[in-house]
Amino acid sequence: MILMFRKGTDNALIKVSGHSLNFSKVMGSRLITTTIEGLRFDVRGCLLEFPDLEGLPDTEIIKQGKQRFKEHIKKMQTEKEISEYITEDLGKHGYRLQYFQRAGFRPVKCQ
Repeated sequence: MILMFRKGTDNALIKVSGHSLNFSKVMGSRLITTTIEGLRFDVRGCLLEFPDLEGLPDTEIIKQGKQRFKEHIKKMQTEKEISEYITEDLGKHGYRLQYFQRAGFRPVKCQ
């Protein structure tokens, strides 16, 4: 399943394949792709989600935040459940779902 989000002029693509996630950002005519490991996590954001990490060094907080995010994704059963979680979570940060595409079908516009 492929999800395309928009926030202002930024476009973000997320490809959900089973329990693996690929995150892409459109920059002009380039597409920059990464996995969960390549995402930039914010220390304050990690502490909001996981208050028990307070007191650890910043690098350890980010490492634990990424690990817990991976574990949370692995607990979900289906790609649809993962995509709904991502849509809801990014919606809190101002991202709107523009399109989604399932199993090779044509993209469906969301409005």
